[in-house]
Amino acid sequence: MVADDDRYNLEILSAMLDLRDYVIDTASNCFEAVDCFENSHYDLIRMDIMMAELSGNVAMQIIRALEKSDEEPARIIVVTAK
Repeated sequence: MVADDDRYNLEILSAMLDLRDYVIDTASNCFEAVDCFENSHYDLIRMDIMMAELSGNVAMQIIRALEKSDEEPARIIVVTAK
């Protein structure tokens, strides 16, 4: 999953990953990212840490709390442009 509130970043990252035949979901804010996580399992999450409504740190804590003990934890890469 790619979570970023910058539409340009979502488009670029999605296009790059699509070229490698990865199946991805995108989220334009942290609430969407948490919703996506509740409905799917992800091997990797790339998350912008400086999103407007809810910070990436808080979303990451929520995602960790939602993880099932019998599944491999998702790898989360947090990034920021600042």
